[in-house]
Amino acid sequence: FETVFSPQAEKIQNEQMENFYSTAQSIFEKLSMYENDSADCPEVQSIVCEWQQYISEHFYECNEQILSYLGVLYITDERFTDFINRFGRDNLAGFFSKAIEVYCENLSKSNNQYYPPCTIKGQGCREIYRQSDKDNFSFTVCTCVT
Repeated sequence: FETVFSPQAEKIQNEQMENFYSTAQSIFEKLSMYENDSADCPEVQSIVCEWQQYISEHFYECNEQILSYLGVLYITDERFTDFINRFGRDNLAGFFSKAIEVYCENLSKSNNQYYPPCTIKGQGCREIYRQSDKDNFSFTVCTCVT
């Protein structure tokens, strides 16, 4: 009981939520830069991949089916829609949902081995690794960049 409801547990939960909101804000602000582009452009698909990895690493295994359901949830539950749309200019939640749909379709076609197009080569890049910046924000980088 105390491990869940103690002041220390509450502090940890609050820190985790702050970290989530900060990461979500960063990802959605990045996504909003491409809001007028196609949902299947390499940069957008890379952001969807980053979101899927973030969910998998911090919450639960976000497989293709779960990600697809999340994409629908983002446009059918106004709480999610409102949260995501505040980072964009128009309907960022709808755009993100479409981008997730495209990403999941590509996963289905490729036997769950889809690598979003690299922004350098413009093709699927299998040479991806995790890197952290000075603030310890983890992000995906392909070796084409280095």
